[in-house]
Amino acid sequence: MLRSIAKHIEKRKVHLIVVLDEADVLIKRGASDLIYQLSRFDEEKISPRPSLSVILISQKYVLDMLDQAAMSTFRRANVIRFERYSAAELRDIVAMRAELALFPSVIDDDSVQLIADISAEFGDARFAIEMLDRSGMLAEEEGSERIMPEHVRAAKALTYSVVTETKIEELERQRKLVLLAVCRTMKDQAFVTTGEVEKTYRIVAEEYSERPRAHTQFWEYVQELSNIGLIQTKVTGDPGGGRTTYISLLDIPAKVLREKLEEVL
Repeated sequence: MLRSIAKHIEKRKVHLIVVLDEADVLIKRGASDLIYQLSRFDEEKISPRPSLSVILISQKYVLDMLDQAAMSTFRRANVIRFERYSAAELRDIVAMRAELALFPSVIDDDSVQLIADISAEFGDARFAIEMLDRSGMLAEEEGSERIMPEHVRAAKALTYSVVTETKIEELERQRKLVLLAVCRTMKDQAFVTTGEVEKTYRIVAEEYSERPRAHTQFWEYVQELSNIGLIQTKVTGDPGGGRTTYISLLDIPAKVLREKLEEVL
């Protein structure tokens, strides 16, 4: 096959670029010999100009996975490392894909941002696109004409969730009340402010015959819930110069978490 390719290249006077995506997976499946042959493609040529270039794309450092024969050639290769995508970059990617794949107004900016925030943990555009796809499928199964934040959270829960029943049950009672307040305030929204949650928390505490804690203690509870991955907090600047803290749920639908909390309280 490679000889046939070489004849075509020579006949057409072109330079062929071979791109192997997920090269680490290919190597595990026994493609080292193919990569070796491609790396030696121009050995018998007299001309100093190469006719073939090989690009290996991998999330892992693939050169260490090659056998000695192929490695001897790739020692002279250029390695380009790409940083993980940021939340802002992922937001742009998801927005572009949504524009291509969905009807207008099917998904709003908050849900796009929620997908980006969830995916930023991994910095993976493919994961973000899969989240968009899965969220759309869940919305369709539910008969909804729009992708809501709850669909996004449900998609994350199906993919990989750090929220477990044990983690919820082990929370101290006041922390459960704060988390319940987050769920009740959230409803179908992607983000809520700490001020909104604190108001709901005081109502929830009264409902469960508990004395609501002061603002400073409430804020500490919010930080603790964020530290163990049950909620996410994000501080943004306001036009007036102030700062607002937003809370979001990334790993589980607010309705599902609310029902679990109400069972254990």
